[in-house]
Amino acid sequence: MALYIVLDVIKRNLMGSSLIGGYEIIENILMPLAVFPALAIAQSSGIIPRIDIFVSKLSNRFQYLIHLFLVVIEIIIYSMLTVYGWQSAWMNTIENASFSASGMLIPIYPFLYLAALGFGLLVIENLFILIKSVIDKKVIFSVDKR
Repeated sequence: MALYIVLDVIKRNLMGSSLIGGYEIIENILMPLAVFPALAIAQSSGIIPRIDIFVSKLSNRFQYLIHLFLVVIEIIIYSMLTVYGWQSAWMNTIENASFSASGMLIPIYPFLYLAALGFGLLVIENLFILIKSVIDKKVIFSVDKR
């Protein structure tokens, strides 16, 4: 994505015109490729803030129960986002959804599946966190890579 932007800027400054559909290709193809597959990796690394940090003053038992409740809520929400994202991508596939970039129609529907995939990976990550938390009977924020 950075290379495409750099080439676009160089071409615009040296030749007076930009790459065909530069903004649309970055917005509709390259950004989803960069963001959605990495959601589960971001959560497992601890980058995504969790509400659990607000209950650190409570007893360990209460923290554990709140943690389990929040993980179950996250699983439900991410599951819904996965299902609705998949349905939306499927409907766009049927309709052959495309975007216009300098007079060309570029299909967008293959990249819409990345949102559903990213949220599906979050569901799997949270299921592992829930299972590990229940087995260890303590608050677990991510599954160890060991």
